[in-house]
Amino acid sequence: MEKIQLPLKVFISYSHQDKALKERLMKHLNSLIRQKYIEIWHDGMVLPGADVNEDIFREIEECDMALLLISADYLASDYCYSVEMETFMKLRDVGKIVVPVLLRPVDLDGTPFEDLKSLPEDREAVSSFSDEDEAMKSVALGIRMVIGKLYKKSISGMKGVSQREKTIPDVSSSSTYNNHGFVFCENEINGGHFEIKN
Repeated sequence: MEKIQLPLKVFISYSHQDKALKERLMKHLNSLIRQKYIEIWHDGMVLPGADVNEDIFREIEECDMALLLISADYLASDYCYSVEMETFMKLRDVGKIVVPVLLRPVDLDGTPFEDLKSLPEDREAVSSFSDEDEAMKSVALGIRMVIGKLYKKSISGMKGVSQREKTIPDVSSSSTYNNHGFVFCENEINGGHFEIKN
């Protein structure tokens, strides 16, 4: 059995006061989503009737990466700070990737993530840019760089791979096998050559 990998699951932790900026950022992440490098989850995706806390903690546990959308409102929110952010900082020890995204200017001294490199570059908040799209592009490119480092162990030529794996049937014979839109035929995927490297 050979293995392929799935998109990184990205949890967006944000204050509802910053919902408009969160939505703007998600638009800039659409290229990564469409290329199947990431799939995003945030609390706005909790279904009516579901237990909000249960869903949030399940997604925190299952995600690969957290984007902390930092602002004064985020730091003032007991839930964002003491539940989501502090949990993610503890989970860094077991491999969770935590990326602070500075939405609006705020003092970060003494916060648990003050030593983490944040986006955009040079700790300039998104709202401080004269062109907000340029700031969001900088954030998206930074996230792409993080993902690119993780993807170095990917199958050459295949888009959308991460640390989690999915088992597929052995396709070492000369037969063709179709899996979720990827057509495997000997050492080709969708007509492109690939090599599996351990």
